[in-house]
Amino acid sequence: MQQVAKVAGVSPGSLYQYFPDKASLVTALVEAQSERELAFHLARFSTLKPDATLAEALEHVVRSVVAFQQAEGPLMRRTLEAMAFLGRYPSLAARVNEAVQFLRSLLEAHRGAITISDLDLATHVLSNAMHSLTHDGVLPRPATLDDETLVREVMRLCLGYLARE
Repeated sequence: MQQVAKVAGVSPGSLYQYFPDKASLVTALVEAQSERELAFHLARFSTLKPDATLAEALEHVVRSVVAFQQAEGPLMRRTLEAMAFLGRYPSLAARVNEAVQFLRSLLEAHRGAITISDLDLATHVLSNAMHSLTHDGVLPRPATLDDETLVREVMRLCLGYLARE
C-alpha cells in the first residue's frame, strides 16, 4: 500500500480512506477492469455480421479477446495474480458469464456446423481455452508467438474441437 500511495502521489492515509486494505484496492481494480473488458467485448461482438460462418464468428471472438489483451494484458495479469488472495466475486463472475453467453449463442446459431451435441460443455471448454491462451493464464506466451499466430492457432484448436466426435 505504501508503494501504491507513492506511485499515485498521495499520502498513505489518503489511500487508506478509500481502500482500507490491499484486498479492497485489488478488488476495485479487478471490478473496473472487468467492466472495461465486458464493454469492450460487447461493443466488438455487436459488429459481427449476422450471416457470418462459424469460423468467421469464432475468429471475431478470438480477435476481440486478443485485442483486449494487447490493451490491458499487463495490468490484467498483475490483478489476476493478486486475485488468488481475494477469492471469487459474484459481480466479476456475472460479467464474465455475460460475455460467455455471447459465445453460447454463437454456437447455437451454428449448431449445424458443430458435431458436439452438448453446447454448454462446448461453451465452457472453448471460453476457458480462449481465455487461458490469450490471457497467459498459466504459462506466459513465448516471445516468438505473435498475435496473428496466436489467432490462427486458437482458431485451429476451436474448429478442431467443435468438429470432433
